[in-house]
Amino acid sequence: MELEQQIFTLCKALKLSTVANKFHAVATTAAKESWQYTQFLHELLVLENNSRMDRSKSTLTKLAGFPAIKTLEQFDYTFSVGVNRKQIGELASLSFIKRHENIILLGECGVGKTHLAIALAYKAVQNRYKAKFTTIAELLANANKAKKERKYDTFLKSVTNPSVLVIDEIGYFHMNKEEANHFFQIISKRYEKGSTILTSNLVFSKWTQVFAGDKVVTTAILDRLLHHSHIINIQGDSYRLKEKKESGIINSDLYTLKGHLVSLELNLQTKQDKTKWWFKFQIVTFFYFLVQNSRVRLTPTIDAAFKVIYTVYFTGSCAVFVYLYPSTFFGL
Repeated sequence: MELEQQIFTLCKALKLSTVANKFHAVATTAAKESWQYTQFLHELLVLENNSRMDRSKSTLTKLAGFPAIKTLEQFDYTFSVGVNRKQIGELASLSFIKRHENIILLGECGVGKTHLAIALAYKAVQNRYKAKFTTIAELLANANKAKKERKYDTFLKSVTNPSVLVIDEIGYFHMNKEEANHFFQIISKRYEKGSTILTSNLVFSKWTQVFAGDKVVTTAILDRLLHHSHIINIQGDSYRLKEKKESGIINSDLYTLKGHLVSLELNLQTKQDKTKWWFKFQIVTFFYFLVQNSRVRLTPTIDAAFKVIYTVYFTGSCAVFVYLYPSTFFGL
């Protein structure tokens, strides 16, 4: 027992926590099965290494700040158009990280851009690469805060350190000049030093409007992003709506009621528009009879024009009256 206690103490001092906790059980198994000393040592070292790997992955996953864990195995390749399974398989080898290449995912909302971005970054974390997930709004908010607190250099180091930086939701709001400059600084610092994965709902030709309308800054950003990059343009319907359809939510009474309300609103709007015809007719009629009963003499052309206008509005207003009050005429 004294020897075991000494082993336990030495393991703690050497930070071999798994060996400290497992050596007694492994020693018992080794004695029963007549292991050689080298086999016994190997088993302990394997257990220690696996434990450290698991702790490392867990820590890196927490530091990455993923909003949810997504994997490549969960992605539905049959639903989205433009996602090449072979290309994703090549990216899953993570060789793009070693080459400091970027990945840009384009497409409408809900087609799977963020899923793929997180899945690739999570794959990197499982291989003990440091990754960080952020939305563009959060990233710029942190940049502005660091600038005010005079910690901007520290902030730039923090976004440069991860091997993989995921920036989500580019294009959902327009930046001002300062924010566009922040983004340029981030991309410039990471250029050929780390891999950046971006998602955007806009094609590149519309990125100028996002970056404060500054063509020079936009060009500089795209030049650095696209130099070493993989572009994946995803098309198709929203996967979130697909799930709602499959679960029957969209066809539920709630959505049916919403549809009825919209139809009712349009119907009321139509009646309001047609009611305006009725009032216009009243005005034209009043003006026409006022002129006819006055001493003002109209030229034949003007008089004919008034009659045409009166006839059009009279016919239209009668149709409107029948539409608004069908029960008066048809007993409906």
